[in-house]
Amino acid sequence: MPDLTGTERGCVDRLPIMVSGKDVTKLLAIPKLKSGTAAVMSDACLAEIRSWGLEDSRHIGAMCFDTTASNTGCKGGVCFKLEAELRKDLLNLACRHHVSEIVLEKVFSLHDSARSPKLELFSHFRDFWPQIHQAKYRLAMDDKDAA
Repeated sequence: MPDLTGTERGCVDRLPIMVSGKDVTKLLAIPKLKSGTAAVMSDACLAEIRSWGLEDSRHIGAMCFDTTASNTGCKGGVCFKLEAELRKDLLNLACRHHVSEIVLEKVFSLHDSARSPKLELFSHFRDFWPQIHQAKYRLAMDDKDAA
């Protein structure tokens, strides 16, 4: 993103660091990063954890992250480094959108035809679509949303 706080023009990587719990959701910081490596990101997270006095093992029980290798790498990812520095296992809450993308990518990669823009599954759905009573479906979804 554009560097709006520095004297130099250009772009900079930033990492939002938040905590949440029973009665609180707080944005701790959005520090600038020199790079997007796991070491730089984990150092930034640890610096904020320490500056807020949260390094005590009872304060942090889980972490939420996207599923990039820099976060999830089993030897050098941010998650691994944070657990090592905090000396405890944390509940890993991978972003559900990223996890869904991984699952769908694996399902569609099982078939060579999945690489085709004319995927058979979607062709069947397109052909069946006129037979679906769409107004009834929308009404059912509206009732569900209202509940």
